Amino acid sequence: TTFEVRKLSGEMKSMSVQRKCSLFVLLLVTAGLMNCKPQYPNCKSDDHCRVESHLGDVCVNGTCQECLEDIQCTASKGDDFYCNAGRCDARPEEVSTCAISDDCTEGYACQEGICVEALTSRTCEQDLDCDAATACIDGTCQDRSAADAILASSEHCRAFKASSIEQAQLVNFAFNNHELSQETITYLQNAAECLKERPSMQIVLEGHCDERGTQEYNLALGEKRANTVKGYLRNLGISTARIQTRTLGENKPRCLEPTEECYSQNRRVEFIELIKN
Repeated sequence: TTFEVRKLSGEMKSMSVQRKCSLFVLLLVTAGLMNCKPQYPNCKSDDHCRVESHLGDVCVNGTCQECLEDIQCTASKGDDFYCNAGRCDARPEEVSTCAISDDCTEGYACQEGICVEALTSRTCEQDLDCDAATACIDGTCQDRSAADAILASSEHCRAFKASSIEQAQLVNFAFNNHELSQETITYLQNAAECLKERPSMQIVLEGHCDERGTQEYNLALGEKRANTVKGYLRNLGISTARIQTRTLGENKPRCLEPTEECYSQNRRVEFIELIKN
């Protein structure tokens, strides 16, 4: 009917107006978004990174960063800075190589071939609390040469270490035996006094045998020898908490000749000072 036709025409006009309004609103929102600047540190260009206190930043993969190349850091902070993963960091100090601590400048010690800051201010209870270049003396980590000087000046330590390199810091035993001789008792008495003068020192007692006998038997005998020495030191007042034991049996001979002279060198317990690696 005529009324229905007019009604439909009115509805179509109304829809057209609504669509126009929706399109207009969409255009306004789009224009607003285009003019909206991302919030720092998000960015789409270097200009988005130019904010107060970050005027030199650059946009890298959508994020504001201090730099992209070293030259940007040297220009803003100086020659001692370089670009490290988008951040200007101070260049690391040149590493000094060394053979001994005397090769390093004052305050540094030689550790694994390079000079590192010595831990001379660190408090300690035992040498293992310090690094390899220092030892625990009077409750602080000090240069190991000071600890060596204590040992060198001590009558007991000199006797403990002995004069012969081949015989230094070891206890010898008779064949197929783990008992202490009078000679080794005197040696261990000096060892105990030396350990008392260096109360922070910890040691390993390493038991050894000559090649005669089975592998299993010699490992057991080496352990007995190490424990015999440990027990005697305990009786002389040395805490067993400072002493570790292990056995190598016949597996680390000092002498390889099949003679009694060589065998006697291999029947031993070695003293090994524990030092932090």
